[in-house]
Amino acid sequence: PYCRQAKPSVAGFLRHSFALEAGDAAWAQFSGRQLLALAAVGGRYEADIWDVLALRALPDAESEELYQSLLERVAAGAGKSAVCRVFLRLRQESPVIVAAKRARYVQYAIEGVYRLPSRDVSAGRTGPALRPRQPGDAQFLFHLYSSTVPVQVREVEGMTLEEWRTTDGWEAKTVGWTVVPRCRRDFILESEGETAAWLQVYADARTLVLIARSIPNEQLVGVVRCGLEMLGPGEPITTLARNYQGALPPVLEGMGFHKEEENALLARGLAVRVPKQKLMPARISAG
Repeated sequence: PYCRQAKPSVAGFLRHSFALEAGDAAWAQFSGRQLLALAAVGGRYEADIWDVLALRALPDAESEELYQSLLERVAAGAGKSAVCRVFLRLRQESPVIVAAKRARYVQYAIEGVYRLPSRDVSAGRTGPALRPRQPGDAQFLFHLYSSTVPVQVREVEGMTLEEWRTTDGWEAKTVGWTVVPRCRRDFILESEGETAAWLQVYADARTLVLIARSIPNEQLVGVVRCGLEMLGPGEPITTLARNYQGALPPVLEGMGFHKEEENALLARGLAVRVPKQKLMPARISAG
């Protein structure tokens, strides 16, 4: 979820700080005994990545300097914990974006949030055949990602297969002897022997995320419809579309989704990518 700054209370601060799980961390700003602001982060499983989960300040304490200081402290804490990247999601109109950029967080994409008020899918209109993702699909999905996502985004989220795996988040995690279920289900559309679309279904959040090649609109509609059918009737359904996914928003709007807000996606890198060195054979002439 994006970070909110709307009228938080001290009680809310404390509830959030005590609810942190293992691997999470929080930084607080006090004035005497009064808690003014809080930044909380969560670490991704088996990845040197943090996500800013909350960035909040009491209305009377809000200032660019305060948010900048908190985000700089988060980055400093990440560096000490050997974390290489910190991700931050804010509403596009949030004044905190200026503070984040001053703290050297770089905005790399804009994300539209589209919501379908009710699951209204015409009966009998089935979508294309999607198959569940398998462990061996990583290379194919990485190729799809690399061919559809701009380089400036991949430089932040993952240029190599290994980097991409850390931000993908599909791998199941194990805590002790217990396997924690994945938070989403992934499905793949294959067309002409290639991976044409990748659908992520978050059942608890009732959210769909779609990455696709340049495919006909009717196929895009079909993939989204498959996701709607998987989620079933109930609460509103959300779909995310980034600013470089030009074909997706018109399809969503044509299906009854409406754009609710825009989020700025920012990140701060704390490690330098070092090219892998290779040894080359040397030609030595006899002589």
